[in-house]
Amino acid sequence: MFYKPLVGGMWDPSLIFYKGYYYMLSMHYEEIGKWDGMWAARSKDGVHWEDMGRVLVGDLQICKMFPHIAEDGSVVVNHGSLSGRPGTDNDTIRFYRSEDMIHWEHLYDNHPDPAYY
Repeated sequence: MFYKPLVGGMWDPSLIFYKGYYYMLSMHYEEIGKWDGMWAARSKDGVHWEDMGRVLVGDLQICKMFPHIAEDGSVVVNHGSLSGRPGTDNDTIRFYRSEDMIHWEHLYDNHPDPAYY
């Protein structure tokens, strides 16, 4: 089944296999032009998907996320973001951690030196 959100849109999905499920994470917006959420779905077989909804709402814009299984067995996701500072662009990398793919703890932000990317 293809999911078509009733409100908002999705973009840039990422997949990870975690604790017996495939998880799809995607950028999500409810207000046009404000990509401030992460939407999730899960599947046992990679074909039939269960909508988990919007699992993370950011105070900054959320760009393409990359999930990783950490050494402690949790999932860490990092995503690009706009810091909101005047004259800046996509200049922040944010890190979150979860043990259930629903509740996310903000770990820290990183502001790479633009001279190196």
